[in-house]
Amino acid sequence: MNLSQTDATVRACMDAAELIAEADGLLITAGAGISIDSGMPDFRGDSGFWRAYPGLGNLRMRFYEIANPRAFRDMPEVAWGFDGHRFALYRATAPHLANPSAAL
Repeated sequence: MNLSQTDATVRACMDAAELIAEADGLLITAGAGISIDSGMPDFRGDSGFWRAYPGLGNLRMRFYEIANPRAFRDMPEVAWGFDGHRFALYRATAPHLANPSAAL
């Protein structure tokens, strides 16, 4: 990086810091894998998902089949049960230091 690129990068970082300081809130997103180190289930494969939600494993349902508006319309008891179980799991999980919320 040459000096002008460095100057531009420093200016961009300072502009970003100013915008963040003036913001009412900040939303930080991360990939699903960041939660695995905190003990959240791995949704990449059916085996991890079904271990976390055995009732859906018994039904042989995949994540995308239950985590969508159609499931709430067609099978509300199952969808709300899954959503409640997932919410309780998230609330009981402490973020690890790689998770941005741990710094707040």
